[in-house]
Amino acid sequence: LAFSLGLSVADPHPEWLAGFSAGLLQAAQTYHCPLIGGDTTGARGATVVAIQVFGYKPAHLQTLQRNLAVPGPGGVRKWQAGAGPGWAWLHAFEARGRLAELLSPEQTLLWRALQAKLPHAFTEQARLCLFRPAPPLSLAGRLGHYASAGLDLSDGLAGDLAHLCTASRVGVLLQGQALLDALLEGFEPGFATSLSAEQQYFLLEQILKGGDDYELCFTLDAQHQARLAHDAHDCHSRVNCVGHVVGSANVGSSKPGAVQCEFRARLVPVPASFNHFSGAVTS
Repeated sequence: LAFSLGLSVADPHPEWLAGFSAGLLQAAQTYHCPLIGGDTTGARGATVVAIQVFGYKPAHLQTLQRNLAVPGPGGVRKWQAGAGPGWAWLHAFEARGRLAELLSPEQTLLWRALQAKLPHAFTEQARLCLFRPAPPLSLAGRLGHYASAGLDLSDGLAGDLAHLCTASRVGVLLQGQALLDALLEGFEPGFATSLSAEQQYFLLEQILKGGDDYELCFTLDAQHQARLAHDAHDCHSRVNCVGHVVGSANVGSSKPGAVQCEFRARLVPVPASFNHFSGAVTS
């Protein structure tokens, strides 16, 4: 329905305030969610932005819950915006001179080599996904009627998917090749094969743990695949099947919540998830 804004500005540059106001207005107009009040003050130290959104769920809309996933055919689907996860957070930390918080020296060398190969348009799209995310609200409104479970991704695929699995008391087996194919969709033919095995594993690790990805992950019974394909096309959304819901025992765990990933016919380590409070990763 509307939102309120609390803004404490440490160093009120007119250029920054104009850009912030223009971006906020654009978002309010795009999602029909006007600003109805709040407060603006000066601050010591860092600038703080607090936004509170008010709304309601119409009775005819079904909500996606994370506790209703069941093993069986159909699989785990992921809505992907543009460049997708694994890239945006690396760009953001690099821009702030904090890349060492995420990557070891060896990984940093891999990242530099990949940057030299990536098309400029792709890296710009990754930045756009981070700073101007476009959540798939129209698709999300339809998914509630037939997707079995789902949640938004903000702390990385592996970490957030583990929450869904724990709530549903199931496990998930992700397909590493499907994740890579989704990330590199639209690249020139042969680009993926030009990557070394080490570079592919590095990419896969970033996809699994990358935070601030602003995407949807949901599970779907096989009988609804045609309906999903229609809705995704109608909503101009990219949706990829990246894994399958299985019983916990099928992913080598005796307890719910297990997330594992298969790549090149073997299980690969699933990295720790993103942690907003430390700016790095956590178990």
